[in-house]
Amino acid sequence: MKYNIAVYRLFASNFVWAFLAEALGKASVLFANIYFAKTLLPASYGVFSVAFSLTVYIALLLEVGSSVHGTREVSRATSEQLSDIVNPIITVRFFVGLLLFFSINTLMFFGTFSDEYKHVFMIFSFYILAMSLTTEWVFRGLQRYAYIAVGNFLLIAVVFSSFLFVSDSSDVLRAAIAIVVAYLLNSFVLFIILKGRLLPLLRMTCSTNQALLVYRSSIKFLLSGIFGMGYLLVPSIALVSIYGSYDAGIFNAFFRPVVSLCGLLHFIPMVVFPMMSKYDKTDKQSFEVIHGVLVWSVALMATLSSVILLLSGGYFTVTFLGAAYAGEIHVLNLLILIIPVFALKNSMLIPLISVGDYSSQVNAALAAFVVSVVVGIPLIYWLSSTGAAMSIFLSELLSCVVVYHAYRRLKADGWTMS
Repeated sequence: MKYNIAVYRLFASNFVWAFLAEALGKASVLFANIYFAKTLLPASYGVFSVAFSLTVYIALLLEVGSSVHGTREVSRATSEQLSDIVNPIITVRFFVGLLLFFSINTLMFFGTFSDEYKHVFMIFSFYILAMSLTTEWVFRGLQRYAYIAVGNFLLIAVVFSSFLFVSDSSDVLRAAIAIVVAYLLNSFVLFIILKGRLLPLLRMTCSTNQALLVYRSSIKFLLSGIFGMGYLLVPSIALVSIYGSYDAGIFNAFFRPVVSLCGLLHFIPMVVFPMMSKYDKTDKQSFEVIHGVLVWSVALMATLSSVILLLSGGYFTVTFLGAAYAGEIHVLNLLILIIPVFALKNSMLIPLISVGDYSSQVNAALAAFVVSVVVGIPLIYWLSSTGAAMSIFLSELLSCVVVYHAYRRLKADGWTMS
């Protein structure tokens, strides 16, 4: 019992700091999306949200491909091994980020896009640079969430200050600049803290063999990122292509806050992930204890948030988004259903990737992507934003089923890869 109490205390300490470090930052982005949807109105918000979603998708290919692998390796490493693990990953991330940044800007410069989309995309391309430099994944692996909190307080301050400069539907570029500046400051400050306080040997250095090792170790996370973000992106692209930015704005006004809320809930699995990765190597009893904490805490928060949103959806829409969205409340009600499914999937997925089963994450993401294309696009063609919400829910549901089968098999094998 005393042994379990020590594990609970570690979780509680990490939970509090992670809440300050990550949940509040994600909450600020959630409120920013709500404010921008109300202020920019559907057509302009459609341009903003589609451009931001595409850029986030590209950046997360970089982020998911290396950060989860990096966090796992950092959590299992000794202090002497840290620089050998961190330096190659940061170097590869930065140069891949530069390549993506210049590729997007070249495409925007020479492509035949409208000026509105072109300018917003070029601003959001700096978000990719911010994500390539972020060192949050290192701090998570070290379970040093207090440092992440410092960077996120800057992010929160910049995001909320943007409300002073974004006041009508013509301020799309200002909204984009505010988001980009917030993330750039966050990444820069965390990089300086990591080098100055915890890892003096941090530097951009990487041999060809180290780069190939990072690639091989991250490829399954990269594939899961491609398919996982792809199924979330397909509805927005389909809506813009079939109906235009107004319908995309209506859908994203509800979808972006729900996704942000899911990201907010995801901070609990990310608190547990480095702990479970470490315990997988050293202590299976603590592994099971902390997994139990993960399951009930995520289930409780997901259920509460879903019920509150279902009961207050109409008030939320009219008060925070405005009359332009009031007739589409059913879209929000459909999207709320993904919150408990997403939470359940992640509570089962964390033990899988903690022990090194990365294939299940790829399979789940691929299944979701196939549903979004094969079933989702026809639904969007017939039902517009309602079909988009149905597409997201069905994709998330199937990916949860795939993860469940892998989870049940791993649990039967005693949390050991066969």
